[in-house]
Amino acid sequence: MTRNIAPAARWIGCCLLGITFGLSSGTAKSDPSLSAAIAPQPLTAALADFARQTGLQLVYVTQIVAGRASKGALAGLSANAALTQLLDGTGLRFEFLNARTVHIFEPAALAPASQFSETNLPKTRTEAPTRRLDALEEVIVTATRREERAGDVPISMQVWSQEAITAWGAKNTADIAALTPGVQFDYYPERPFQTNIAMRGLNGRDGSAIGIYIDDVPIPAPSAWGASIWRSFPLLFDLDRVEVLRGPQGTLFGQGAMGGAVRFITQQPDLTESSGVASAEVAETERGGMSYESGAALGGPLVPGSVGARVTAWRRADGGFIDRVDPFTGATIDANANRSVSEVFRGALLFAPSDTLRIAPSLTYQSESVHDTSSFYTYLSDPGAGILKNGKLLQQPGDDEFALASLKLTAAFASTELTALTAYFHRTTSELEDFTNIEIWNNPMGPEYPLDYGDAIPIEHNLSETSFSEEVRLSSAVSNSRLTWLAGAFYSYEHHRETDDTVARDPTVGAIVDGNNGVGGRETQLAAFGQVALKFAQQYTATAGLRVAHYEHDGNFEASGPSNAGVPTAFAAASQDTAVAPRFGLEYRPDGEQLLYASIAKGYRPGGLNAPLSSACGAPEAGPYSSDSLWSYELGAKSLLFSGRLQLDTSLFYARWRDTQLFLVTPTPQECAYTANVGGAMSRGFELQAQALMTEYLKADLSIAYEDARYTQTVSVGSVLIVARGDVIGTLPLVPSPWDARASIDYARPLGGGLIGYARADEEIHSHNPGPFYSDHPDDVAYAPDRLANPATYLLNVRMGIKWSRVDVGIYVNNLLDSQPTLFRRNNSSDDTLIYATTFRPRTIGLRGSVQF
Repeated sequence: MTRNIAPAARWIGCCLLGITFGLSSGTAKSDPSLSAAIAPQPLTAALADFARQTGLQLVYVTQIVAGRASKGALAGLSANAALTQLLDGTGLRFEFLNARTVHIFEPAALAPASQFSETNLPKTRTEAPTRRLDALEEVIVTATRREERAGDVPISMQVWSQEAITAWGAKNTADIAALTPGVQFDYYPERPFQTNIAMRGLNGRDGSAIGIYIDDVPIPAPSAWGASIWRSFPLLFDLDRVEVLRGPQGTLFGQGAMGGAVRFITQQPDLTESSGVASAEVAETERGGMSYESGAALGGPLVPGSVGARVTAWRRADGGFIDRVDPFTGATIDANANRSVSEVFRGALLFAPSDTLRIAPSLTYQSESVHDTSSFYTYLSDPGAGILKNGKLLQQPGDDEFALASLKLTAAFASTELTALTAYFHRTTSELEDFTNIEIWNNPMGPEYPLDYGDAIPIEHNLSETSFSEEVRLSSAVSNSRLTWLAGAFYSYEHHRETDDTVARDPTVGAIVDGNNGVGGRETQLAAFGQVALKFAQQYTATAGLRVAHYEHDGNFEASGPSNAGVPTAFAAASQDTAVAPRFGLEYRPDGEQLLYASIAKGYRPGGLNAPLSSACGAPEAGPYSSDSLWSYELGAKSLLFSGRLQLDTSLFYARWRDTQLFLVTPTPQECAYTANVGGAMSRGFELQAQALMTEYLKADLSIAYEDARYTQTVSVGSVLIVARGDVIGTLPLVPSPWDARASIDYARPLGGGLIGYARADEEIHSHNPGPFYSDHPDDVAYAPDRLANPATYLLNVRMGIKWSRVDVGIYVNNLLDSQPTLFRRNNSSDDTLIYATTFRPRTIGLRGSVQF
């Protein structure tokens, strides 16, 4: 890996030298002043005009500016005098951190508990923190269910603001994972919606070990019984931020967050100011199709101070880069077949009938449509030469859409805050899988290769998923008091149904594979949770929290057709389960710029039901399985160093996974599979994040994550080995890379005339996982020597552009070096010679523009 990094690093250095030389030709005014008067208007707009005219960089927490108005400033005033006039009457102050950077702050502003913050959560404003700010971005998060600066939260976390999401061109959850070391986003390339997300190597096989939330609403995890369609993930347009929280978050957020949580926080309506954004993008992928994107969002007061609204619309069409070909002749049937379309529509309202009450209904609709799979056949392809061909007989399209409706009520009282959130989630998904390549054909190449198009075997997968949830929580309102607390209750009801229909077109094999089955299930959850934090000895804070959740599971299964021979035509089961998730923490703050913390937390996944086994399995019914859990131990530090020019976050962790929900296989010729609580596992490692303001124009970021996640017990079923002690957690090729790193540089400089030029470079590095894996063992039931972990990879992206006032126009090159590794390499069964894989999108050059208004 070191050999790969060095050339790329040298290339970045050369580019930076050229960029620095080019941008330095524009010089800023030595004594900036206002060339035109700034009219009375909202303070946010006045400061933007001031920054444009003077070329100065303004640094402030967004909250303190929202809702304030400026009296304006006269033309010809010096920067110092003009800013004094702009802030007159606002209660804000400013200081020059250097010749080009100004910090705006709130020295000591007290507001009554009836006031609401910009994010529309009721709170009491207290004395502003004394921690010195600089040009490094400061983000407000709600990772502990109250507003705090990310640097003050005792959790290992990575926060992506909307500015950062836009700057680095992230579009979806896979992009967030690529930008965040220690987060793994995987998928089976031949199935568009069989995706997986993991953190710290805690791989739940189907994403169920990580919690996903839109605002505070949990997005349901995949159903039990080995569903073919897994979880849906939000897209990123018009978000306020994305919070990636590492380690167990079950105490405050609930089930499935045993490895961590990802929270997608949407932009909210404003009661005092109107704002919006419109953007467009066009890109060309080498040896692939064109991509197009357009989106717009607009929000502001309908009745100033009482009613606000925000609407969002976004659509993106990604061009494909894998051709579907005739496997018998090699002729191209569908060029760039893996193209896709994504859409997001969102509407939100905010009602403020009084100073102490907010009512916020919202509706989000999202859809993703995939024309064909992103996998290619390795024997037909040569990624290094840019040749990517898929030889499936059938097109494999997929459509996934969901709607999320929520109603949030927040109320402020003298010393407490009440939040009630009701949500309804509905999702429908369909995909067609080409199941032709099973070992039944009399082909000299191998039994998995069909003989003609009449052999095609389609499987139609359809999923319908519905969830209703209700959460009520009460918390202390004064955030800086010695004792803060939170208590709440959560209820949810989830229902899902998946059908899988298989039809063989070749009559000679129809009796073997024809069949259909339907799986349905319901899960009811009732939970209570709470957390308390006590400050003592000035610099210490102790935290304790607990969540207790009770689950009831009901499921049914219907099957028919020859492929389900021996399986009950109808089957029903039920079970109950209780899970407990405590959390303990200790914080030490020697000063306003240092935080040391230690935490012990338990995370869990709920149990579930097993599908009925065929009579040919020669084994009794597996029955239900219980929740599994892990204890995580973490030490961390967050620091601002060198007068705030360096931000450093570090963490060490060790997690012990018990009663692991493991996929077992019966020791019979049928190899029937089921889930049980057996064995154990562990994960250990560290995360390091460093952000430095190298000069007033240049910022650098470095993130590194290391994880070692392995099974700690050997598990066998009779004489059949399932996993061996020391095997890496996960199923090839869905295993984590032990080392992840991301290095980026961001350069921006005034060019004169109100223009600001910028250039950015980002390199993402993932190491190869050497194993061992359970499928490496010749005596394992899943022995598959042709399945491999991903190779070490590195991906370099660059962007540059110009900003003028609220207009941003730029060009980008993703995958600059056109890296084409063979990724997620797998076959249908362990001895198949037909291998599927995928790769990075080839070099893509794009032009994008946006305007804020």
